[in-house]
Amino acid sequence: MKSSGINDHARVMWDVVESFYRCMADFQEQYETYERLVGELVKKYGEEREKLHLDASEVATLVDQERLGTLRDEALFKLKELSHLLFRTDEGNDDFDRYVSEAYHEMSVLREEHYSIEHYIPAYEKSKEKDIAETMLSEAADLFPLKMRTINQLFEKAKTRLEKLLPKWKRDTVFVRSLYLFGNDFLEKIYADGIESLYGIMYPKLGPAGGYFEAAKSFHESGFYDRARIALRKAKAKLKNGKLKKAAMEPLGKKIEKLAKSIESAQSGRLHQA
Repeated sequence: MKSSGINDHARVMWDVVESFYRCMADFQEQYETYERLVGELVKKYGEEREKLHLDASEVATLVDQERLGTLRDEALFKLKELSHLLFRTDEGNDDFDRYVSEAYHEMSVLREEHYSIEHYIPAYEKSKEKDIAETMLSEAADLFPLKMRTINQLFEKAKTRLEKLLPKWKRDTVFVRSLYLFGNDFLEKIYADGIESLYGIMYPKLGPAGGYFEAAKSFHESGFYDRARIALRKAKAKLKNGKLKKAAMEPLGKKIEKLAKSIESAQSGRLHQA
């Protein structure tokens, strides 16, 4: 990535992470709706889903064309461009970038097929070329579930790849603070424990306690003492839950206490200056 500075690089990293999880959450909701609607049609007709024979209007209702189009044209397009900026280098592309680009392409194909179902097939059905309509509808019936599953799988693969990259950014000030402040806005839709699930990935030995500690340290270094104290309080709470191994717990506990004293000293000094 060509960047004007470290902070620019960090902001792009954060934008990629936020954009990805928001896109994934949006598509997963659409995918779950698609699966539910197919299930309802299976019950309605008493057929296995592979043997369903739906008309064009029924197939068209399985996917919200407007919502899918908005996701592709706006959020996913933005993610694709950010991913190119961050992961496309002279040495090659990261797998994450490839998965995102493939998801964008597959969604484009799905949108085009949906357009055909809504506009072309009905026109053929009203003409003498009903055989063309039947062929197109049969192809769409096969393509829809294939593309929906493929896009879902690509998001899952991109998520797995991103999780392997996240530990590299665990000390970055901009990233650490942004994750702490805004992460739960979108992570709770992907992970059961929201930001704490991601902390477990980024800090495998220290878990959420390590994530909150890094956030507290970052806030302290930048003079945001109130935020540092709150984050440190969360780190202490996670440290007391007893899930960390003793070899990791004791050193972190000492670091937490040292940082707490430093925060109090800094705030005390600020009050005296005032």
